[in-house]
Amino acid sequence: MTEPSGDAERRVAETLYAALSVAMSVALQAQRLREIRAREALRRSEAEQRHAARQLAAERELAATLWRRAGDLDWVARNPQQVAEAWASARVWSSVDRRAAEALRWFEEELRRRGVNPHVVAYTQQTEDYAALAMLLRHAVEPQVDAERAARTAAQQAATEPRVLTDRQWQQWAAELHRQANVRMPREGKASAVEMVTAGRPGAERYAVIGYHPEIGRWGMQFFRHQEAQAFFAETANSSAEELRIWTVLTGPAAAEREQAAAQRAQQQAREQTPQQEPQQQPRMTPEERDVVRQEAAATVLRSAWAAHPDMAEAVIACEAFGAFAWNLEKVAEQGYDPHELLSRIPLQGERGTLPIVEADRPAAFATSLVKNRVEHLPEPHHAGEAPRLEDYARRVAQQAAATQQAAPGEPVTPPAPQSAPAPEPGPADPDLESLFAHEPADDEQAPPPPEEAVASQAAPAPAAEARLPQSARGPASSASAAGKPATPDYRCGAYEKGAAPAQLAGQGFPVSIHDALQLAQQQKKQQQAKAAPAARRAARRGRGEERQR
Repeated sequence: MTEPSGDAERRVAETLYAALSVAMSVALQAQRLREIRAREALRRSEAEQRHAARQLAAERELAATLWRRAGDLDWVARNPQQVAEAWASARVWSSVDRRAAEALRWFEEELRRRGVNPHVVAYTQQTEDYAALAMLLRHAVEPQVDAERAARTAAQQAATEPRVLTDRQWQQWAAELHRQANVRMPREGKASAVEMVTAGRPGAERYAVIGYHPEIGRWGMQFFRHQEAQAFFAETANSSAEELRIWTVLTGPAAAEREQAAAQRAQQQAREQTPQQEPQQQPRMTPEERDVVRQEAAATVLRSAWAAHPDMAEAVIACEAFGAFAWNLEKVAEQGYDPHELLSRIPLQGERGTLPIVEADRPAAFATSLVKNRVEHLPEPHHAGEAPRLEDYARRVAQQAAATQQAAPGEPVTPPAPQSAPAPEPGPADPDLESLFAHEPADDEQAPPPPEEAVASQAAPAPAAEARLPQSARGPASSASAAGKPATPDYRCGAYEKGAAPAQLAGQGFPVSIHDALQLAQQQKKQQQAKAAPAARRAARRGRGEERQR
């Protein structure tokens, strides 16, 4: 009886040992699976952070292209919208980028130096109306820009306008022109008209034109194709001396037009005499052939424009999305832009190195976004509604000034809401546009300090004020606060916690923002977890069944 019981106990022990071994193996496999998933999640998170940092650095370098134009008064007068975008982005990046701080300092210094009313400037900075600031600066620099432009135009006209030549100013006998007829000519190499009054026939005035041969440097009637002039010189060859009057005229364009018309008539006659031949029809290219030709042309332009960065050009050409890049470049050329100049003006080199085109997942798509962004932010004409808007703004500033004088010293003043069409009220006349620039500070006069709210808004922008800014003018802190999540303090240049939208400065946007990319990654992660959930539940159910069996 002892041996059977021992065998049974041994079998039970072996069964328990096998069950424990299986359970241990399952636990180890589950632990390894969790470790692998955690490592993959960490790797994806680091890759997302690196991608976000690279894309934000690229946006920052693109915004710096507008900061570099600070100091160009002609740009300030022609492109107020770009000035407003540069102003907003420079204010956002001024604490972390030296170029933005210099641009912001130049804008503010120009407003102060041009004599713009400091109360108007402080109120505009308090309300963060960068469009109004740009218009104020534009109207302040317009007199100087117009004067410089008029001076350049006058200098060009003076350089190209023909001067009147008189006998006393330019008197030089030229026997080589015609030995019997003493003809005076100007010393300058300009075409001249000669009025000849013969002594034998009083009152009979004839006109002739003397040509100039540029290769041999001589004047003569034989160098001008005018039969009447040659016949006239031949007729008066043996006559007495003539009275000559010389002056400059614009005969060059007229002669060129006559020659062009004669050439056109000769070509027309030759076409009429020649039997017409049917034009040879070129074979139509297939869509595949057109794509090949388009891509070859785009590759040639890209290599020529990015000759300093051949690795970037080859990375874009080798990408499978290069066909879309070539198609977009062709559409840009059809709109009237020069593709070579457009690609050459894209800033590929910045303070932190070159743009990460080579490291991008799709270099051609990244280059396409750069081209579209460059096209969207080209200089635009003046807006027709700027003057009425500035007049309405002057009216609001006057109301704000009156309210400030009546309010208590410690009582905050709320800015009046803009009105599209304010009703006229009896009383003093509304200030015109010149009242904004009427303040001329004296040498010993100091500009009044701006309101405390304006100083506070310059030091640390309020969340409500940042919420009024467009997405293109938000910075790292404002974008994170607008998303409801704080920015990581260790990365002031753009590393965010998951879900926070980055700053897209000065309208320098991309087809897919970093916030959208992070949301897409989170959705993919949730989908993977949802797919793995049934397998995990089955494994847990199987483990509980084995435990109950044991």
